[in-house]
Amino acid sequence: MKKGLTLLMPVLLMIACNYPSKNISKDDVIKDSLGYDKKLLGKWVQPIPGQEETKQGFELDDNKTAHSININTMEYEKWTFSKDTLFIWGHTTGLRETSSFVDTLLVKKLSESELVVSRLGIIEGDQEIYRKTK
Repeated sequence: MKKGLTLLMPVLLMIACNYPSKNISKDDVIKDSLGYDKKLLGKWVQPIPGQEETKQGFELDDNKTAHSININTMEYEKWTFSKDTLFIWGHTTGLRETSSFVDTLLVKKLSESELVVSRLGIIEGDQEIYRKTK
């Protein structure tokens, strides 16, 4: 019995690790051979709270570089996408103390025009909605 369980455990572990996330549908994610989703490429913006007519966000380029849009104290540098999580590296600017950071965004929904994410460490249920722009 022990030997059977010992042989079965690695198989179950491989199945569990490859099980698709509930947060993102199979149709929403179309990865290419480089391992990132082409739908993420481009400029993603959202209204600035209290200044809804002004937008802020980020741009993701196909060479894996990232740029902040209308965010004066943060400069994005690079990005990667793994399974259902978007990682964006950057650093703060214009402050007395500069620091590096990694934004870790769990992708809840992804379409050609909309990106819904939750930030790691933020209260569950809090989501940010970005719209793709030109």
